[in-house]
Amino acid sequence: MHSYAQTNLQLYNQIIEAKYSDADLTRTFQAYELAMKLFSGRYRANGKPFVAHSIGTASILITQSSPVSVVVAGLLHAAYAQGDFGNRQYGITQAKQKYLAQLVGEEVESIVALYTSLAWDEQAISIARSRINELSQVERQVLLIRLANDLEDELDLGMLYCKKAQNSTAQLHTLSIVEVALELGYPLLAEQLVESLQRAKIANIPSMLQREKGSSFTISPGLREPFIFALLKSIKHMLTNKVVTKLMQAWRRID
Repeated sequence: MHSYAQTNLQLYNQIIEAKYSDADLTRTFQAYELAMKLFSGRYRANGKPFVAHSIGTASILITQSSPVSVVVAGLLHAAYAQGDFGNRQYGITQAKQKYLAQLVGEEVESIVALYTSLAWDEQAISIARSRINELSQVERQVLLIRLANDLEDELDLGMLYCKKAQNSTAQLHTLSIVEVALELGYPLLAEQLVESLQRAKIANIPSMLQREKGSSFTISPGLREPFIFALLKSIKHMLTNKVVTKLMQAWRRID
């Protein structure tokens, strides 16, 4: 099984060895700097740092000789769905799109936006396969990022470390996804997806290592939030519940 990057330094070394241009290296560096901010304190449901997953996705795309715009889009593929643009509200908005386009360019932003809007269930996969020869270049790039995302999730058996995510994910990771990879012209991805799925079927993850969370989550840096809660609790008798709530909301906006 191929070993993919999980840190920014591993990603930089990989893209240098792949002979990308200096301009491409700069764009990758800048995209990672943005990813650090967007996914600060963000974790996958299994506890894996979200930025590590993003790096892994970009790393897989590099092995497929993807243009740097696709690599950068892979690094930021979850910007709208999981990234914090400053208000801890997730989802795509025109303001976020404009901001992202200013930082990474309209081409990358359009790929990320289309990725965000792409449904990924059996019906969507079936439709994609039926239109495989009619897909635009951007649509094919988005599907490639989707495949890289799924492979990255499976390589370290990540989904098996989350109790609630196991069943829902198993329904998606079927041979139809492997067929999409083959039909798009990525046999290596198809092969690695099959290997990963086979490993997942026989893997036995101890229950004490499985997290209960079913979706990604955010942890504030350090112990600030527990400290604030403890402080407010200690002076609660002096404040009304409404005041306590407003103080917590104000702190989260500042944080």
